[in-house]
Amino acid sequence: LKKAIRITDHRRPHPFVALGHLYLRTWKYEKAIGAAEKALDIDSNFWEAIVLYADALTLMGRHTSAQKMLLHKLKKSSDARAINEYTSALVNSLVDEGNLEGAIKYLSKHYTKLSRKLANDPLSQRIQRGGDIYYLNQLGDTYLEFGDYKTAQEIYDNALRICETTRGEDAAIEEIELRNLYRSARVAARKLDIDAAQQLSRKFRAFAEESDFDFLIKYANELDGEIALENSQPELAIEYLEKGVIGGPVNRFRIGLAYELLGDKDNARAFFKKTAEYSYFDRYEYAFVRSAAITKAKARVPLGVGHE
Repeated sequence: LKKAIRITDHRRPHPFVALGHLYLRTWKYEKAIGAAEKALDIDSNFWEAIVLYADALTLMGRHTSAQKMLLHKLKKSSDARAINEYTSALVNSLVDEGNLEGAIKYLSKHYTKLSRKLANDPLSQRIQRGGDIYYLNQLGDTYLEFGDYKTAQEIYDNALRICETTRGEDAAIEEIELRNLYRSARVAARKLDIDAAQQLSRKFRAFAEESDFDFLIKYANELDGEIALENSQPELAIEYLEKGVIGGPVNRFRIGLAYELLGDKDNARAFFKKTAEYSYFDRYEYAFVRSAAITKAKARVPLGVGHE
């Protein structure tokens, strides 16, 4: 970090934001805010710095301050990319705080606006971050965590219908069909309809193995691990989850839950601690588990700070 500080260009905001993200990853939240402030001194509307500032506040547990900042910027901004990122940071903060109803409210509002603007855009763009289908599926994921499984499934199926009625881009349609399989299996598992969950999972795994994409096979393992966990099979869950994206915070959290179910408190706490130490919102799913991981780890953050 000291080397990064030395080479920082004091005339441009970008290096300060990059430095701030390094601070976030090492739990130096106050320093991350300091870096964001320096970027904003150069450009007061630099959205990357505003999101960095808000994320640091959220990770510090200052959710109200983060949300107030983001809502203020959302009212004033006309830049589409900035609005997307402010909304994402706001939803992360609300979810991390446990306010899933608030997250659903803003995601619904944002999706409605985007769906009108992007209806004629290429499907491949609409399903990626910043697209309306991306936020629609995130809304479904939030309903799933909220416990409204019926609405979650309806949203996933609606996303699939939108894509299937859009002409062209077969690869994009194939991707959304695969995502629907994955998410539908998760809904079935949460409802404890294990037979249905396993049937959907087998279809997902068959596609993953046929495609020979390593990351898809890892997701198939994570899915089977989650199903096993919901079916109270912790040993089987661990076997599958350890073959997933082992560095992923949500996967680590599930492994912790499996060890907790086995009564192995030491291993459970170790994985909950690893989950909490991730401390970076590069994937919105992290917000669903971070606060629970901190509580289960029985530790305050920052949990450990490396040398600069």
